[in-house]
Amino acid sequence: MTKRWWRWFIIALILTAVFVAFTITVKYVGTQNIGTQTIGWAAINFWWRDLVGVQNFWQITSHIFAAVTFIVLVMFLVWQALALLRRKSFRAMPHHWWFFDLTLIALALCYIVFQIMVINFRPLLIDGVVELSYPSSHVLLLATLWPVFILTLSREVKNRTRLRVASIIGVIVMVVGIIARTLSGYHWLTDILGGILLGIVLTAWYQTLTVRYNLSVNPEPDKI
Repeated sequence: MTKRWWRWFIIALILTAVFVAFTITVKYVGTQNIGTQTIGWAAINFWWRDLVGVQNFWQITSHIFAAVTFIVLVMFLVWQALALLRRKSFRAMPHHWWFFDLTLIALALCYIVFQIMVINFRPLLIDGVVELSYPSSHVLLLATLWPVFILTLSREVKNRTRLRVASIIGVIVMVVGIIARTLSGYHWLTDILGGILLGIVLTAWYQTLTVRYNLSVNPEPDKI
C-alpha cells in the first residue's frame, strides 16, 4: 500500500468520524423543545428559521435542480447498461463504474438508515404531516452525485475542454441546488450541513476505493 492510498484512507476515516460526531451533537447538544420535538443546536437553528422563513421560490428551485441531478443519474445508468450489453462482460467494465454504483448503494443505505434513526423533524408541516429532516435528502443527493460524477468523468473524458465545461456545469448545479434548499426554509440549518458532510464522506470513500484499485493494478513506489 502506498502513501497516496493511505492519505485518502485516513482522510475518509477522519471525515466519517467528523460526520458521526456532528450528527451526535445535532441530536444531543444545545437542545430545546418545540412542541413534541427536541431540536439540537437550537439557538442556531431557530435563528436561521426566523431569518429565512418559508420561501416557496427556493423550494421549487431546489426541486428543479434535484430533478436535473436525478435525470443525469438515470442517463448515466442507461449509458452504463448499454455499454455493458455491448461489452458482454462485467470484467470489461471500468472499475470506477462499479465504485460509482457502490456509492449509489451507500447513498441509498444512508437514506434508509436516517429514515429509521430519527435525528429531528422539519421546522414546518408538509401537507399537515411531520416529516423527518436530517440530513436533507436534496442536499445529500447533490453533494454526493455531482462530485462523484465529475471524478468519474475525469477518468472517462479525454478532452480537457469538455471535461472542464461538464465540471463547471456540475458544480453550478450542485452549489445553486444546495443554496436553494438552504434558503427554502424547509430544513434546519444543521440538516443542510449534515447533508453536505455526508456527501463529502461518500465522495471521499469513492476516491479512496478508486485510488486503491488503481494502485493494485499499477503499483507506484512510495514517495518521501
